[in-house]
Amino acid sequence: MNKFILGSITAMSLMAFADEVQGGHVNPLLHVSDAPFQAIPFDKISTDDYENAILEGIRLHNEELDKIANATDAPTFENTVAPLDRSGRLLNEAVLALGNLDAALGDTVLMNIMTKMTPIISEHSTNILLNENLWKRVKHVYENESERADLSPEARRLISETYRSFAESGADLQAPYLPPPMPLSPPHVPLSLYFRAIRQYPPPSPTDDARDSPYRL
Repeated sequence: MNKFILGSITAMSLMAFADEVQGGHVNPLLHVSDAPFQAIPFDKISTDDYENAILEGIRLHNEELDKIANATDAPTFENTVAPLDRSGRLLNEAVLALGNLDAALGDTVLMNIMTKMTPIISEHSTNILLNENLWKRVKHVYENESERADLSPEARRLISETYRSFAESGADLQAPYLPPPMPLSPPHVPLSLYFRAIRQYPPPSPTDDARDSPYRL
């Protein structure tokens, strides 16, 4: 999972005042859990909640990223790298909840949700790493070593790792070396999900309806 799909406590707190209620059901993934250690209440989550929480998480994450990327203040660790690292908590929680449950159970319903949401999450992660304004701010912080002298070793390490993640993803490439846009939305799904379905479920016989196959993409 991309490292920038991380946390924003502020976004989670705001969601507590804007409940998403559908037919009397409140999506637990849109709120901070009151369980010990803020454990996710899987027994209260419906299958639709995962998709709704991920899409809402992407929307909120984009708002956070736009605020960082379009800031008018000179880039610093405090206003660029640190908030970038903390951003996207709601999305991160939803993705972890779905991924862990799918890995533990692996039923067809969860696998279908993963198949649908994985390319959307991948596209979101790619858009972050190829965000030109965001990259310029991260690069500025990284290249101004004198401004990093008073930071802790952990903060300097975070700056280096953030810079490396962008650079190795092609953020610093210039035309004509920029890669062409890739279609990451359905039906372009990771083959790993397809092959996992094949390993877990026997292929349909010639008499079976192929539409019922759990790995029909």
